[in-house]
Amino acid sequence: MVRETELKQLIDQIKHDKSKWRISRRGKNLMAMATLGIDADEILNEIYAGITWQDYVSGPEKDNHHPPIPGDIWIFGMILEATECYLKFQLKAHHIVFWISAHPAAYPLHYPFR
Repeated sequence: MVRETELKQLIDQIKHDKSKWRISRRGKNLMAMATLGIDADEILNEIYAGITWQDYVSGPEKDNHHPPIPGDIWIFGMILEATECYLKFQLKAHHIVFWISAHPAAYPLHYPFR
């Protein structure tokens, strides 16, 4: 289990340069944008403005693609447009923060630090 201090450092790290944030154009994320009535930039802006270490759900995990993509995977959750959303991101090379998932949660999330 990660510690509070590690999570605070992680949040500081990902918020260091928002211009390096990217979001996947996968179907679930595109559907979420339509359902929530916001675009990718608005989703990223809401995450940037609101995410805290207490939104942590799980991680770090290794990538499960074949072959694996280097970089830890982290799961967080937060309320976007009055909807609990599942947020999964990967820290990639050159400080890229790649949001793999940003869509309504399919099941209730457990937040160990709340």
